[in-house]
Amino acid sequence: MVDSVLRASGSQLDQSKSHLLYVPVSVVKSSIPDYVPRFATMFNRNVETDLNGILYPLSQPLGIHPKVHEAWWVYSRLENPVVEPDSASSYYRVYPFDDSHHGAWTLVKSPPLKAPKHSTPTDWSIGYCANVGAGSDTYSCKVDFTYQDKIHYQYSLHQYNLRFRDQINERLLALFLEWESNCHVADAGAVTDG
Repeated sequence: MVDSVLRASGSQLDQSKSHLLYVPVSVVKSSIPDYVPRFATMFNRNVETDLNGILYPLSQPLGIHPKVHEAWWVYSRLENPVVEPDSASSYYRVYPFDDSHHGAWTLVKSPPLKAPKHSTPTDWSIGYCANVGAGSDTYSCKVDFTYQDKIHYQYSLHQYNLRFRDQINERLLALFLEWESNCHVADAGAVTDG
């Protein structure tokens, strides 16, 4: 199923169209055994959801998420910003409100500078996380992956799995390389056959 989604998208990605991409949870768990699958709903714990997101061609620039800019400039925006180490990773959480450890947060590679002299670095953010629902302590995060300056994949990741982001991106890289190789083989067969 995943191969067909990427193959069908290949020629269209050059035309600046975006597409959904689902990576089966079994593919992720095969290389990351401790990965915790999300469930379709909080009421149905028997249906695991795939890693899902949107493929964009790099010709369709996404830019930096506005919440990442807010996090980078947090010391100039707020009187008492909350920046703390993330307990599940080596990254930092930056909260968007004064004196608050609740609500959404941006996960970043290093604490923001007190007085930045330059614009937000494009590779500083790991993801932006928000509550799944009212009264929930569960967060869903948007994470970015870029494949060889060709394709950008923005996928959803449960907060518990943010610690596996680098491993997931390595697995995605292997999948994209495999898919591209398969497309070249299929293209070569079409040329020699016709």
